[in-house]
Amino acid sequence: MEKGFERQKQKIILMAILLAGSCFSTYYFHKVIETGTVFTHFFYIPIIIASVWWKRKGLIVALFLGAVLIVSHLTFRADVSATNDYLRMVMFIGVAVVTLYLSKQIAKSDEEIRKHRDHLEELVSERTAQVVKVNEQLKQLLTERKKAEEALQQSEERYQTIFESTGTATITSDEDMTILMVNLEFENLSGYSKKEIEGKKSWTEFVVKDDLERLKEYHTLRRIDPAAAPRNHEFMFIDRHGNVRNIFATVAMIPGTKKGVASFSDITENKRAEEERLTRKKLEGVLEMAGAACHELNQPLMSVSANCELLMMDMEKSNPYYERTKTINEQVGRMAEITRKIMKINKYETMKYIDGKIVDIDRASK
Repeated sequence: MEKGFERQKQKIILMAILLAGSCFSTYYFHKVIETGTVFTHFFYIPIIIASVWWKRKGLIVALFLGAVLIVSHLTFRADVSATNDYLRMVMFIGVAVVTLYLSKQIAKSDEEIRKHRDHLEELVSERTAQVVKVNEQLKQLLTERKKAEEALQQSEERYQTIFESTGTATITSDEDMTILMVNLEFENLSGYSKKEIEGKKSWTEFVVKDDLERLKEYHTLRRIDPAAAPRNHEFMFIDRHGNVRNIFATVAMIPGTKKGVASFSDITENKRAEEERLTRKKLEGVLEMAGAACHELNQPLMSVSANCELLMMDMEKSNPYYERTKTINEQVGRMAEITRKIMKINKYETMKYIDGKIVDIDRASK
């Protein structure tokens, strides 16, 4: 919250500086050099920024600058027609309205992305419900198999067949996390043979460090109260060759024992495909809005730059305003370069920024 307040404070300070500069420019051109030469293109900068930052409230800046222009004209140039300045005031409001419209379109795009995300969560919930149903059936089957040690021994061959024939990688593990049995699918997933795994390796060796403590906690809770730990969860699986895969795990206790059974589904490609789809969808919407905004900004920027060049041509380098005008022109050029890069963005590249991340314009536009 403090960071948000500080950022808002910085915005207000910057806007105050821009407005002060605009007021000074108006006074200087109207009073000091007594000319109506077009200088108001500089006004578009605070108008556009205010509309982006504060939405409808940003119109106040456009109205304020329009009022400053008219009042200054009536005060210092009353003998000259104010028609052009009234038209400029209308243009200020028009630019603010267009910028506000574009901002709303961007917000609308964000809302559509949120709806897509919610739809994905619904699909995941449906899939989870199906897996839970299958797990309940598996638990019931295991309960029937474990009613007695003798019955378990007699049905060992049948159980082994089911275990080996399942379409997902499956293991059974002991209380000390040692893997007791694995099927062919798990051999393929891990890269190890049964002889290298069964009774020799712990399932913890196949879990990346960041997920290990969480899964150990589930393991402990499940043996205290099976309902206390989730039956389904995701984690990152590391195989013999160091390859990392995204796994959807279904875990249950073997009734009457401290042993557990777990099946693993490799969802790496599904995850990657969905992430790429969402990224492309988001990028398409953002690029459309960014392209429109950049197109609208280019003309005011070109006007500001051209007027700065004209001012510099009329000034001696010793003039104290020469360097200031030069700085404004350089910054306008920088803004124009940024808009050109934004219009060339063709991929989604980010970089770290404060406590989050933002689009890396340089990399994304190459």
